[in-house]
Amino acid sequence: MSTRSNVGILADENISRSAIRALRVAGYDVVAVTEQRPGLADEDVLLMAQSDHRLIITHDKDFGASWPCAGVLQRPLVSFYSA
Repeated sequence: MSTRSNVGILADENISRSAIRALRVAGYDVVAVTEQRPGLADEDVLLMAQSDHRLIITHDKDFGASWPCAGVLQRPLVSFYSA
């Protein structure tokens, strides 16, 4: 499967498995915290994303509030529907 983008994605623990699956099916390179390192603190998620050059997606409204960071997509809780 080819990737849709050169940007890798790191899905925080609160991103659903169905959303992760939908992104992967669409061709995105997604690493899920729940699959790699469950229970990882936000600061460590940020460090993991930085070291792997990945964009973080999360539902956590205060993710990274204590640290200056770029590359965090905070999205509202909505469902992914496949067409």
